[in-house]
This record gives sequence, C-alpha cells and structure tokens, in this order.
Amino acid sequence: MSVWKKLVTAVKGGATEAAQTVVDSQAIRILEQEIREAKEELRKS
Repeated sequence: MSVWKKLVTAVKGGATEAAQTVVDSQAIRILEQEIREAKEELRKS
C-alpha cells in the first residue's frame, strides 16, 4: 500500500472517529427524539 493510500485511510479513520464522538455525545438527545417520533407514529396508526 502506498504512503498516499495510508494517509487517505488515516484521514478517513479520523473523520469517522470524530463523527462517532458527536453521535456518542448526543446519544440521549437522539434517543429521546426517536422515542417522540415513535410515539407520534403510534398515535397516527
């Protein structure tokens, strides 16, 4: 594997880690929103 491919792979990994950190830090907020949306869908059905 060339140095450039390894560099690109490292950058992709860093971006993935950053995105996962954001999701992890907002997990409760995301879960609460998903619960609200599910309740609304149940109410509509």
